[in-house]
Amino acid sequence: MNPSGESVPELTRREEIADCTRRLIQEARQEVAIVSRELDPGVYDQAEISDALLRLARTNHHARIRILIRDNRALVKASHRLQHLHQRLTSFLQIRRLGERDMGFNKAFLVVDRRNWLHQPLADRYEARASTEQPLRGRELQERFEELWTESREDPELRRLSL
Repeated sequence: MNPSGESVPELTRREEIADCTRRLIQEARQEVAIVSRELDPGVYDQAEISDALLRLARTNHHARIRILIRDNRALVKASHRLQHLHQRLTSFLQIRRLGERDMGFNKAFLVVDRRNWLHQPLADRYEARASTEQPLRGRELQERFEELWTESREDPELRRLSL
């Protein structure tokens, strides 16, 4: 149990995290914010996720999809669905690299509509918690995302891929 008394189940396998990630993104109505070391293909490179993000952008012209990564190799070398979507939706989907000061950041999280969230305390482990019932925690994670976003930078390699 967490301090508010609500039970937040622990996710302990990549498949559980991928399934929860997909479900949260499919419920998005306005905004998706992702912090991930490399957009783990086993979690984020799903047709259902790219379809949900495309649908969000098409149905809400004020939608914002922002992604922060530490390492761009998975996107640059492989054929990652979110990189292809980034090329198609440049006005809705932004992918940036963490700033130099934050390169040691080793957490991963997803925040949907500033309320629903999934958090991996250690990005290199498949251990996470998620909730659609704790908007305060969602806002806290969103605030941390905004801090990281402010310090982030565009990635010339990803921009080149978009041309």
